[in-house]
Amino acid sequence: MFFDWIVSHGDCDGICSAALALACCPDARVFFSHPAGLANDLRQIENGSVLICDIAVSKEFTDQIALQLKRLSEFASVYYVDHHRLPNVVKEAAKNVEFIVGEEEGSSSELVWGLLGDRLPTGMSRVMIYGAIADYGDRTNIVKEEIDSWDRREIFFESGILVEALEGKRKRDYEFKRGVVQLLSKNLAPSSSDELVDVALKERAFGEEMRGVVFDRTKVEGNVAYVIDVGWSLGKAATYARVRGNSLIGVAGESRKDFIDLSLRGTGLVDAGALAEIVSSNLGGSGGGHVRAAGARIPIGRFDKFIHDLAARLEGT
Repeated sequence: MFFDWIVSHGDCDGICSAALALACCPDARVFFSHPAGLANDLRQIENGSVLICDIAVSKEFTDQIALQLKRLSEFASVYYVDHHRLPNVVKEAAKNVEFIVGEEEGSSSELVWGLLGDRLPTGMSRVMIYGAIADYGDRTNIVKEEIDSWDRREIFFESGILVEALEGKRKRDYEFKRGVVQLLSKNLAPSSSDELVDVALKERAFGEEMRGVVFDRTKVEGNVAYVIDVGWSLGKAATYARVRGNSLIGVAGESRKDFIDLSLRGTGLVDAGALAEIVSSNLGGSGGGHVRAAGARIPIGRFDKFIHDLAARLEGT
């Protein structure tokens, strides 16, 4: 099994997935994408086999993504590895694509390990575990079994450095992320990189400060606690907004030129992914994710409406 292209999400799970694949295919080109941009990014690939990792299919872009997958699979092998909900219409439209879809409680890193693990040194399992921990998917039987081969304190330490360093760099610093993929593909520990350690430590210190900022700026509507434009990790900001507001769902938003990126974090009592998809879609945006963690993108100026509609759907919960 060989891939010319590795197209992956740019979060820690996606990066660890890409690193495992690159270890098998060292000459592959690594490209980062996301749900709203996947269809357009796939259009840039004219030929070659493709592995897609950890990128959810948003309802708004289902037809476009299915079309590109069908095109690519006509001349080369295409594997789609993910642990998000995958619309049946995509599978039906792109029948030549090999879909490997796992449980939402797991991680894409675990799925890629299942696909390629027999071609990798057993020591690469720690890269898979880093990705699972980062995506809260470390409670599966496979991860529990693999982590027993390591001192779990070391594993969590290394995973923490990796997560903090990726949070500390700009979201779209793709060259930095490619460097991390290269490092992990050689099975080098995150702590072996002075740059990763330095960025991680600075991000951790910044996080201590920003948690207080989020607590001060959190607002609550119904069962939704929210902040916007705090200048920090959206996932962390959403988590601490939820904690501060003692709410079912925490939301953090970041305003960009024409849209607002959102992160949702929940307790598991309601489905954050389903809510993100429905509410954002009604506002001309897109979204989705998991029960406890989700993301969305909505048009600029619709943040207050998003919060209001989300709170309305949670009334009586």
